[in-house]
Amino acid sequence: MKRILLPLDHSFLLLTVLLLIFSCLASGGPLALAEPVPIILDADMESDVDDVGALALLHALADLGEARILAVIVSAANPHSAPCAERINAYYGRGDVPIGNVQGEPVARPSKPGQAVLRDSRYARQIAEEFPGHLARGDDAPDAVDLYRRVLAEQPDRSVVIVTIGYKTNMRDLLTSGADRHSDLNGVDLVRRKVARWVCMGGNFAKSQSEANLVWDAPASTFAIDHWPTPIVFSGWEIGAAIMTGSKLADVPADSPVRRAYELYRGQVGGTRESWDQSAVLYAVRGLGNYWSLSPPGRVSARNGVSSFQPVPAGSHTYLIKKADPKEIAAELDGLMARTPEARQQPSAGRWQSQELRRFPAKEANQGVAVDAEFFYVIDNRAIGKYRKATGERVGGWRDERDGELKHLNAGVVLGDRLTCAHSNYPSIPERGSVEIWDTATMQHVGRHRFEDPPGSLTWVDRRGDAWFACFAHYRATSDPGQTSVVRLDAQWRAAATWRFPPALVKRFGSYSASGGAFGPGGHLFVTGHDARELYVLDFPADGAELIWLNTIPISTAGQAFAWDPTEPGVLYSIDRKTSDVVVSQIAQEN
Repeated sequence: MKRILLPLDHSFLLLTVLLLIFSCLASGGPLALAEPVPIILDADMESDVDDVGALALLHALADLGEARILAVIVSAANPHSAPCAERINAYYGRGDVPIGNVQGEPVARPSKPGQAVLRDSRYARQIAEEFPGHLARGDDAPDAVDLYRRVLAEQPDRSVVIVTIGYKTNMRDLLTSGADRHSDLNGVDLVRRKVARWVCMGGNFAKSQSEANLVWDAPASTFAIDHWPTPIVFSGWEIGAAIMTGSKLADVPADSPVRRAYELYRGQVGGTRESWDQSAVLYAVRGLGNYWSLSPPGRVSARNGVSSFQPVPAGSHTYLIKKADPKEIAAELDGLMARTPEARQQPSAGRWQSQELRRFPAKEANQGVAVDAEFFYVIDNRAIGKYRKATGERVGGWRDERDGELKHLNAGVVLGDRLTCAHSNYPSIPERGSVEIWDTATMQHVGRHRFEDPPGSLTWVDRRGDAWFACFAHYRATSDPGQTSVVRLDAQWRAAATWRFPPALVKRFGSYSASGGAFGPGGHLFVTGHDARELYVLDFPADGAELIWLNTIPISTAGQAFAWDPTEPGVLYSIDRKTSDVVVSQIAQEN
């Protein structure tokens, strides 16, 4: 959306702009000409794949500066739905967007408050398992109503647009909530104060028949629509049924959870699906545009999942009416759904490829791995395993005593006959960090350097020439990940220079930070995050304090610390925490 500059002495131009503003408001257009629309998305993320398409669309609009995602809240009791939504958020570089989950006894069709819809999904579990994230189950996410109340209480009055593309359980529960630590207002009054409008994908205004989003928790649908205190705009079944999208997802990278979800749902890459949920999101952000017109005001009632509309001049309910050719809307939606996430758009310094060569099981594969000419050393919080490179045979190791000093070993690097590991007291505050040293032949602990008042949690160290380089991380739970720094230190561990990561890369770290780092092919600094299956290529600037992000290499392991083989150029050792494997890969840059 473009900003409009108003010369103060041009009254005609001022009048034109005012008329434009009133026109937008009257037609249900965006709430402001220049500011992104603040959105809470409430989705089931289980039954149909259009929930995934709608979330992808919302992220694309956020990347374009048209929307601001305040929260994603799940209305389904399926334990994989909230993790699925979180994985999609992380892919778009917004892993820190709060996720809420419905509360209630899981049942097929709720008949009363305290119950939540439970249905199977063709994609939610697989997306949760195949892509990086932190939520293991929906139960691990905050309570939906508590998150609604917190987010709404923090926003300006009459500013928030809520879009529901699933069941209405959370809306009913929000309205019946009482005052709490977030606000002294009850649910109805909090909504009345903070919500500009509710955009509801639900109902059918072309014919009298039940519609899925209203019928699965029919009592909640009836109550929420009857008692909602601000305007509701309905995007009915007939709107999205005519808009077929998804074919362009065949052209996006295979590591996209959006592409994968459509593949799982349809049994193939490509093809199309109706766009009920995407239509609601597009309207919520861009308004009517040239896509639709709006019904006269009135009142919608929903009984047993069937919607009916009664025109009332002073009514606060309206519904969308077809206007543009559905194929034109589909083309626009397809382009947005397949758009490369902003977080994945960065300068390129030649293409890199990764090919997995082999795997070795290793029970210590939890934090990282180091490697020398003959062995690799697998690092857990308080233990290290020594394995033969040729066979994967475990030949030794070290384990701290239960009451020992070491709490959280991280990355390691082998220099000569010494294994040097980063160690921190994570997640304790204030941070304490140390470098711990072992003799690789005997696996005896032989040395330590403690950092006094470190500038973060020590996650990795590496040596280049006479200098040490160390990463001191910050995490969203206690700080700002953007404060993570890479520090060059002299041989006595005294700081000489400090750099920060580019903000776009910090977004890729999500709520965590840089877990691994080492100098590798071409003299570049390579870094991993905590969960993403990516290896980042960086250089140091000639001037300035921000590292240069050159490229991103997709790899088969999810974050954590890694090491370069000193005897085989471009061979990377990393860990797969999920399978407790050490993974050996070949990394190569194309000419």
